Amino acid sequence: MNKRKTINETAGTASAFSLTEYFGQETIEKAAELFDYIQQPVFKKNQTGITHRNLSWWTSEKVLDKHISNDRKFTFTEYVWIKMVEQMRVFNVPLPYLAILKTRLFEVVQIKGVL
Repeated sequence: MNKRKTINETAGTASAFSLTEYFGQETIEKAAELFDYIQQPVFKKNQTGITHRNLSWWTSEKVLDKHISNDRKFTFTEYVWIKMVEQMRVFNVPLPYLAILKTRLFEVVQIKGVL
């Protein structure tokens, strides 16, 4: 019988950051500040809980965009995507399907009147 893989949460990734200050605000500056914050590379590859070999494999299959190096850090968006891929792989979702899904999810959305 197949035993389901359990995914351990990474300990020690707690942050003092809070989203509450970004909600209820009517200024675009707060949105830009939040966007800049989540685009900062803060997660080390060993904090993902994924082996270097799997990260490299996912990169070669175009599920991840950037090549993995020793000092590589991930942004919040990349970290969430890695954790989603990990969960979908538990359910045997094929990597080519995930690569197509990634391109669709990360397409640039053009909004008129916004830079």
